[in-house]
Amino acid sequence: MHARMRPADNPFSARRIDAIPYRMPEEAWAQLCARLEALRFCGAITGPHGAGKTTLLERIAAHLRSRGLAVAHGFLNSDNRRGALSQVRNQLLACGPDTIFLLDGAEQLGPLSWRYVKWRTRKFRGFIVTCHAPGRLPEVYRCETSAPLLDALLKELAPECDASVRNLAHQTLLRRKGNLREVFFELYDYHAAR
Repeated sequence: MHARMRPADNPFSARRIDAIPYRMPEEAWAQLCARLEALRFCGAITGPHGAGKTTLLERIAAHLRSRGLAVAHGFLNSDNRRGALSQVRNQLLACGPDTIFLLDGAEQLGPLSWRYVKWRTRKFRGFIVTCHAPGRLPEVYRCETSAPLLDALLKELAPECDASVRNLAHQTLLRRKGNLREVFFELYDYHAAR
């Protein structure tokens, strides 16, 4: 009988996945930073589920903090919409006018809640959101996934993975409509079962 893999040893553990920064060419990163500056740090990061919006927003937050700017970060998701919205409201009340407020999951807000958040952030230094589609704020960057990106991530996370794992990953990417998060969930389960 074979011993089961410990979760920490799984190459697709959440800890390892979360440690990977958002990948984009330096030129694209410079253009994004310039666009945010031009829009006075007001804009939307868009893209489908699992395309890296949250990871990119974290990179933007780190960049802004490294420049000495005040950053607050709110998060909304469908699992705990009411509780998360209450937490975001409390965060907004605690922020001063020098704050750049980052809101992950803006699509979770209904029209009234969106108006409230927009009103609360109107005098902030900036307001950057993630959402699935453009429309609420000017789009500053659209996150996309691709087979070459998946290959690069597989090489980093599990350089020893064989062709069967790579094939499974690419089939899952197609089946999950580009959702890299779901690909890594399935690869985690696959490795855990082995």
